[in-house]
Amino acid sequence: MTQSYFASLLEKKCLDRADRERGRFRTFLLSSLEYFLNNEWDRASAQKRGGGQRNIFWDEQNAEGRYQNEPVDKLTPERVFEKRWATTLLELVLKKMREEFIVSGKAELFEAINSG
Repeated sequence: MTQSYFASLLEKKCLDRADRERGRFRTFLLSSLEYFLNNEWDRASAQKRGGGQRNIFWDEQNAEGRYQNEPVDKLTPERVFEKRWATTLLELVLKKMREEFIVSGKAELFEAINSG
């Protein structure tokens, strides 16, 4: 850390900023060291873009629930995919229709049609 501090002083030509009229050299070194250490601590403790956080997928629970409720049968993987695709498509269509009914002020009509 000490070597990094002095290397930083030399690379950035910080010693050129030391001015006898502004204060003692010792005070200048202490201030620049404190600044350097704070920057190093910030850099060492920083996490990039949510590092260390667990990603949560919005449909994680929904997907798991579908898997748990899937009936056990001897369908081929292709057939299972087609069934799931059709179910997902129907859900998206119903959601879109619900939104259109709500916008047109007919939410109660949609609920009556959908529940029956």
